[in-house]
Amino acid sequence: MWPATPLATPPPTNIGWKLVEPEDIMSALRTLEDVSSAMGRTISYEGEKVETYLAWAKAELIEAEKAGSDRKRHTTQAAGHAKRALDRLFDLYLKRDWLGLRLGPRPGFSEKLELMKLRSGEYLPWRSIDQLVSRPRNISEHEFVSPTVQEAGLAVENATMIAEGMQARSNPLTGPAVFGFAGWSFSGDQSAWSCEFNGFQGKPFALICQDRDQVPLIGVGCPVNSHAAEIIYCKLVDINQDPHIEILKSWAKVPPDCCRAPCVMAIAAGRWMAISGVQG
Repeated sequence: MWPATPLATPPPTNIGWKLVEPEDIMSALRTLEDVSSAMGRTISYEGEKVETYLAWAKAELIEAEKAGSDRKRHTTQAAGHAKRALDRLFDLYLKRDWLGLRLGPRPGFSEKLELMKLRSGEYLPWRSIDQLVSRPRNISEHEFVSPTVQEAGLAVENATMIAEGMQARSNPLTGPAVFGFAGWSFSGDQSAWSCEFNGFQGKPFALICQDRDQVPLIGVGCPVNSHAAEIIYCKLVDINQDPHIEILKSWAKVPPDCCRAPCVMAIAAGRWMAISGVQG
């Protein structure tokens, strides 16, 4: 968990929030000038890590390769952990990008894969995932036929390469927060960050945040002066899925300047609105 962050300079208090129609938000987003600044949010890691499942899968595969009568148990476990690693990785990406709200309360692996194809299809080897990682585990689970050592090995190797490649290309623990706004500066290290508000920069900015009930919002802000801004917003779920993904792809072109900020806040209407570095 990130430690609490002292605010060297208090956040601005003169911020107006106006609820508008989703179409108005999309129009405002498309009029934003091309900017080169962005701030990210850190995503909390809950449960076992992707690397843990991959390590378990490799360990089971090693046992399967040297086992006798117990080989099928190890290949079954290896294939299961390989798929579980990617399932866990998908959960992180969907949480990071607020795409989980497009799914039901208990989505299956295939549902997550379909959404990930839409989000990251240009670099997601989904055919390999379906045939080499998911299929051996599914046959074992639903048809009660254990994978061979070869099938389990392909599942583990492909899951490892895919997980490492995806994480190298896009950090699942760094999510979008503020686009086109550079009013904060930071100092310190992971044990004690300090952030300072330097004033709005005069240009419109976009943000994705949560209200105090943890409902994801998306908005566009227009500075009135260096310490005041008007923000129009709507619930992110009210934006259709395709525009949601379009926004994410557009924002991904600008790497965040600061993804480590644990607590950057804007206060308005008596409620705190987290706009960067929030534990997801």
